[in-house]
Amino acid sequence: MILSRLINGPIFVLSSLVLAPKLGAAVFLSTAIVGTMAAALIIDHFGFLAYKPQPITVLRVVGALMVIGGMMLIQWKR
Repeated sequence: MILSRLINGPIFVLSSLVLAPKLGAAVFLSTAIVGTMAAALIIDHFGFLAYKPQPITVLRVVGALMVIGGMMLIQWKR
Protein backbone atom coordinates (compact mmCIF):
# COMPACT_ATOMS: atom_id res chain seq x y z
CA MET A 1 0.00 0.00 0.00
CA ILE A 2 2.79 2.43 0.88
CA LEU A 3 4.72 1.46 -2.25
CA SER A 4 1.63 2.13 -4.34
CA ARG A 5 1.34 5.63 -2.87
CA LEU A 6 5.02 6.30 -3.49
CA ILE A 7 4.62 5.33 -7.13
CA ASN A 8 1.13 6.62 -7.99
CA GLY A 9 1.51 10.05 -6.39
CA PRO A 10 4.47 11.18 -8.49
CA ILE A 11 2.93 9.62 -11.62
CA PHE A 12 -0.26 11.65 -11.11
CA VAL A 13 1.67 14.85 -10.48
CA LEU A 14 3.90 14.29 -13.52
CA SER A 15 0.96 13.45 -15.75
CA SER A 16 -0.89 16.54 -14.54
CA LEU A 17 2.13 18.70 -15.36
CA VAL A 18 2.43 17.20 -18.84
CA LEU A 19 -1.19 16.53 -19.83
CA ALA A 20 -3.22 19.27 -18.14
CA PRO A 21 -1.80 22.10 -20.28
CA LYS A 22 -2.52 20.09 -23.44
CA LEU A 23 -5.97 18.78 -22.47
CA GLY A 24 -7.18 21.59 -20.28
CA ALA A 25 -8.01 21.44 -16.60
CA ALA A 26 -11.65 20.38 -17.03
CA VAL A 27 -10.84 17.46 -19.32
CA PHE A 28 -7.90 16.31 -17.23
CA LEU A 29 -9.82 16.38 -13.96
CA SER A 30 -12.95 14.81 -15.43
CA THR A 31 -10.81 11.98 -16.79
CA ALA A 32 -9.32 11.47 -13.33
CA ILE A 33 -12.82 11.43 -11.82
CA VAL A 34 -14.04 8.83 -14.33
CA GLY A 35 -11.04 6.63 -13.56
CA THR A 36 -11.62 6.99 -9.83
CA MET A 37 -15.30 6.17 -10.25
CA ALA A 38 -14.54 3.06 -12.31
CA ALA A 39 -12.08 1.90 -9.66
CA ALA A 40 -14.67 2.53 -6.94
CA LEU A 41 -17.25 0.42 -8.77
CA ILE A 42 -14.77 -2.45 -9.01
CA ILE A 43 -13.71 -2.10 -5.37
CA ASP A 44 -17.36 -2.10 -4.27
CA HIS A 45 -18.29 -5.04 -6.46
CA PHE A 46 -15.54 -7.35 -5.25
CA GLY A 47 -15.34 -6.00 -1.68
CA PHE A 48 -11.67 -5.07 -1.84
CA LEU A 49 -10.09 -3.15 1.06
CA ALA A 50 -12.54 -4.65 3.58
CA TYR A 51 -15.56 -2.93 2.01
CA LYS A 52 -18.89 -4.69 2.07
CA PRO A 53 -19.45 -6.06 -1.46
CA GLN A 54 -22.12 -4.19 -3.40
CA PRO A 55 -23.02 -5.53 -6.81
CA ILE A 56 -22.78 -3.40 -9.90
CA THR A 57 -26.37 -2.61 -10.80
CA VAL A 58 -27.91 -1.11 -13.90
CA LEU A 59 -28.47 2.20 -12.09
CA ARG A 60 -24.83 2.40 -11.03
CA VAL A 61 -23.69 1.68 -14.59
CA VAL A 62 -26.11 4.30 -15.96
CA GLY A 63 -24.74 6.83 -13.46
CA ALA A 64 -21.17 6.04 -14.53
CA LEU A 65 -22.14 6.36 -18.20
CA MET A 66 -23.74 9.73 -17.50
CA VAL A 67 -20.51 10.99 -15.96
CA ILE A 68 -18.59 9.65 -18.97
CA GLY A 69 -21.11 11.43 -21.23
CA GLY A 70 -20.51 14.65 -19.33
CA MET A 71 -16.78 14.22 -19.78
CA MET A 72 -17.29 13.75 -23.53
CA LEU A 73 -19.40 16.93 -23.68
CA ILE A 74 -16.62 18.84 -21.95
CA GLN A 75 -14.12 17.57 -24.53
CA TRP A 76 -16.35 18.21 -27.53
CA LYS A 77 -15.01 21.02 -29.64
CA ARG A 78 -17.08 22.75 -32.30
